[in-house]
Amino acid sequence: MSSEAMRSASRRSESLPGVFQRELHAVPPDWPVIGVGAEAYKALAYLEPSRTVLGVPHPTGSWGRFFALFAADGKLRPEVAGQARQALENAVPTAAWLFPKKIPR
Repeated sequence: MSSEAMRSASRRSESLPGVFQRELHAVPPDWPVIGVGAEAYKALAYLEPSRTVLGVPHPTGSWGRFFALFAADGKLRPEVAGQARQALENAVPTAAWLFPKKIPR
């Protein structure tokens, strides 16, 4: 869920946990969820401890950090793919913020 969806829910006086629950019940509980943007990632990580949560920088508000996840060929950088693989293969649900250790210039 994006931060815009969270703001929209709050304008409608709808509780965020309720909004998240409705969206999360739409997919099987063993599927990982992706928080796009730091705030969405943090909210999902706290509200859904029984699910694997992957977080990525938001493409429109991350000073280009979202695009640092990808190599020139458009594929995930190997270290970022490794972070995702490790989280997805973990026997226990985990929360992982995906980000390269060094931002390419």
